[in-house]
Amino acid sequence: MAGGLGNLANVLDTMGNLPEALKMQQAGLATFREVGDQRGSASTLSNLGNLPVEMGNLPAAQARYTEALQLNNQTGYRRGMAFALSGLADVSTQRGDLALARQKSQDAANIRCDLGEQLTGALSQV
Repeated sequence: MAGGLGNLANVLDTMGNLPEALKMQQAGLATFREVGDQRGSASTLSNLGNLPVEMGNLPAAQARYTEALQLNNQTGYRRGMAFALSGLADVSTQRGDLALARQKSQDAANIRCDLGEQLTGALSQV
């Protein structure tokens, strides 16, 4: 059910209905937490970070990405770590902290390379 709420949130986000998308993601997070699914919680927290970025709420985005990174570290889910680090890099960029954005982007890129992902474009040159 929680995954379905996340999918619905993605559709709502694509349609531009960010407040409803946020509600769906929050409901999904509550469900993942209720059943003790840390990886699902971490993924949903990263998605919850994306929405506040779109809405201009950088403190909320940073809090969600940071919590997602902590959960992904606890579970050892490296792809999730890279996703959360990329989100934190985006927040840092929007705040004008380009040195921190570069470090977070590089950390995410290193993880992706370790996982065998092919990086293209500017990110591979960070």
